[in-house]
Amino acid sequence: MKSTEDIVGRYLRVDGTRVHYDELGEGTPLVLIHTLYACSLEWTRIMPMLAERGFHCVALDLPGNSRSYCRFPLRIDPVGA
Repeated sequence: MKSTEDIVGRYLRVDGTRVHYDELGEGTPLVLIHTLYACSLEWTRIMPMLAERGFHCVALDLPGNSRSYCRFPLRIDPVGA
């Protein structure tokens, strides 16, 4: 069974902004977006259960939250990329 220790943190660049995400599992992609002023850690406990059910979980830290950088002025359009 997958555990929280199997979650892998990664970074990517979106429109020049460094964005962090946690990843776990294989199968159907499932993007997990945190609530306002929170971070990807909201999904840590549930990601192993979703991965066991055949999902490739990707939990984002939206720009300006937790481990993601924020370039000002903050624009929402790079998040949709």
